[in-house]
Amino acid sequence: DVCLDHGQALLYHCKDCNTSVCGDCCAIGDHTGHKATKATAIVSEKKHKVAGEIEKLRTNVKPRLVQSVRAVDDVTSKLTRNTAEVRGKIEAAVVPVVNTVQVCGQKLLQDVDDIELSRTKALDKQRDGLQNQLDAARGATSFGDEVIKEMSEDNEACLGLLVAVEERIDSICHEKIDDKPKEHANIDFQPPP
Repeated sequence: DVCLDHGQALLYHCKDCNTSVCGDCCAIGDHTGHKATKATAIVSEKKHKVAGEIEKLRTNVKPRLVQSVRAVDDVTSKLTRNTAEVRGKIEAAVVPVVNTVQVCGQKLLQDVDDIELSRTKALDKQRDGLQNQLDAARGATSFGDEVIKEMSEDNEACLGLLVAVEERIDSICHEKIDDKPKEHANIDFQPPP
């Protein structure tokens, strides 16, 4: 890579700004007075750090996301079953009764459907978010593994890529995980005596 300001190779790494810089950036540019080292000196360090972050993502974040997706799927499944059971109870209690009570029963059925729809939407939204986090974690893990595997330690040009991978993995590792379903599957109806 070449410095956009000075047209020189990016042979140094500014530790203060965590970015690749050229010699002129350090001597006369925006990074004058900053702590800078040869980029080759920190490539190995960055590769090791990124590998550690990938492992943290693989062992800590991904399993929680998988478990959370399963928990949301379980609640959604139970909610569907419980809704069918409640609909059956409501229909059995209302059908033999006069038109006025049937209207009331239809209102109750609509309320149950509305409750299910509202909860299902919330659970679907939560599941989509969790799935997106899981997909991002899987993608970052795979990409990070490839970068580490393919990059040689004397390749200063890849330092920027290592920094970007490190920042992305760090971002994923620190994202909040909604690991408890936001809704519950409980729904019931007690017919009048």
